Amino acid sequence: MVGFLKTEFHKKQLGLFNMDIKQAIDKSLFIFGAGASYDAGCKMSGDMLKALTEIICLNQEDPFTEIERETIKFLLTCLNYHSEWKTWEVNREYSLQPNIEELALLIRRIKNRDNFLPYPVTGNWADKLLRLEAQFKEQNKFGLYHKIEDTIKNKLIPQWLEVKQTDFLKPLDDFFQRNTDKRITFDIFSMNYDKVIEQHFSEQKAKPYRGFYSGEWRGFNVSDSIDEFNIINLYKLHGSLDWTRLIDGTVLEKSDIDEYYEDIEGENRIEHDPVIIFGHGTKFFL
Repeated sequence: MVGFLKTEFHKKQLGLFNMDIKQAIDKSLFIFGAGASYDAGCKMSGDMLKALTEIICLNQEDPFTEIERETIKFLLTCLNYHSEWKTWEVNREYSLQPNIEELALLIRRIKNRDNFLPYPVTGNWADKLLRLEAQFKEQNKFGLYHKIEDTIKNKLIPQWLEVKQTDFLKPLDDFFQRNTDKRITFDIFSMNYDKVIEQHFSEQKAKPYRGFYSGEWRGFNVSDSIDEFNIINLYKLHGSLDWTRLIDGTVLEKSDIDEYYEDIEGENRIEHDPVIIFGHGTKFFL
């Protein structure tokens, strides 16, 4: 977590030295990066890929079939090849390791039949992957890469991001308790799609406002008028495990949208479930 109370120059320009705590917080920006969830027991992106590798090595039918495991082995080998090549490009001054975000990007490119695919997926490797895809279609109505992607984001990632503890956020509890009379609101921008902040403050009966009300997106201009949200505005820039995006672009909180999964003709209206955006290169939905 990084809190920006501006630079010394900005403090003087903004008059922060003469402000009370509420005025200072109102002019501050708080950012939670990837490491902010580490102490909660959530896996980092590199550890997620290691956990996936361990699952593949078990050679079990759950959660991946034999064809899915064979496909993932090819993809992981490709990622390791590129990591080794990038390590040589920096003259081995440090070792670059692949992560789950790079795997997700590779799967997305294959699904979309992008012209640019990292070597050695091209050539004979692409032929191999196409053959595996054809074999998979004989057994499953879903596409091979769609199925792998769906298993990772809906089954494995929620397990990897399970919140074990949030004691490291208790200083914020103490701060709010000491300043209950000042109606202070924190603006927190999070790069994470886990639910660490939400879980911690829900236990403290202080639900962060994330732009939703009654499960529907309302934006942040209305948060001041909703009494149940008065401590934290939480901007989740990379989405959240409990958000769903429909094909018309509507984003909803999953806990409140069961009736929205299908339209009156029974067609599936979901485009992304969950809505999580990986921060590798160009931002993209997984």
